[in-house]
Amino acid sequence: MADIIQLRRDTAANWASANPVLAQGEPGLDLDTNNLKWGDGSTAWNSLDYAIPSPTIAVPVRNTVMSGPTSWLAAGTGLQVISQNGAAIATIARGFGPNGQIDDVFEIPNATAWNSLASSSTVYLWAEHDGTTLTTGSGTLAPAYGPTAPASPSTGQWWFNTATYEGSEWDGSAWVTTPRLYVGQATTDGSGVTAVVQYAFNGKAVVGGTVTTNTNYNYNHNLGTTQCFVYGFFNNITGSSNTTFAPNGSGGFQIGIGYWSSGYRFSGLQLQNTLAIRLSTGSFRLYEQPRGAGGSVGFNFTGAESEIWVKRAF
Repeated sequence: MADIIQLRRDTAANWASANPVLAQGEPGLDLDTNNLKWGDGSTAWNSLDYAIPSPTIAVPVRNTVMSGPTSWLAAGTGLQVISQNGAAIATIARGFGPNGQIDDVFEIPNATAWNSLASSSTVYLWAEHDGTTLTTGSGTLAPAYGPTAPASPSTGQWWFNTATYEGSEWDGSAWVTTPRLYVGQATTDGSGVTAVVQYAFNGKAVVGGTVTTNTNYNYNHNLGTTQCFVYGFFNNITGSSNTTFAPNGSGGFQIGIGYWSSGYRFSGLQLQNTLAIRLSTGSFRLYEQPRGAGGSVGFNFTGAESEIWVKRAF
């Protein structure tokens, strides 16, 4: 009779709970995904990468809620936020593998709750998914985004590395890989939730309306990050334009507009959560456009229709 060789094995939840350190070269099998992790003698299970990544779906925008009901986050009972009106589909980025990007796609079911929110605070709502189990949580530290880690972080600070597309949390002494998605934020008082903001689907906000010349228009893009780009296309603008993007309450910075195709184009980095636009004359329509002078040819929109597309910079 042939000998049977069995690997060390368990469910994803049990592996995560036990979080053992595998010996150097020792394999561990995840029974939920049939994927392996190999030990190095010092790294705990939760910080090891799978040798064969879980099956993933290539998504156009990473680490975002991709779709769901128009209003899917609302105040619950007391210090609670709850999802409503149906399920949302989300994705969490886990960096890159030999075959390209690694993204988990999962469902946030209707009536999912974020409980025990901090009182009298701005609270940031997150979701984590280990392939089988959805976990929700919150904190009062705003998530950080960028290619370099925040300097002097507080314990519990979460950072999304926009160069590697991986999330990490500061545990007081080191950054620990923590795949996570922030879905929105809430404002609380002493006993309940007074306001809820859900972050824009697919990292892109579209707002608009009829405009009047020489008038300021302020829009909240609700992207959950200050790192975003604004792209636009103008028609029916006569004379020189003095379009300016300015963070509210400050001097802002001037963005020049040059003639391009059948209208005017602009692009710029918006550094604040509120977008301020000023037009010297004419109506406008804005649309998403690749950065730089190249990119797609402008559409020939005219009249009073207008639209602003603000997109995350990563």
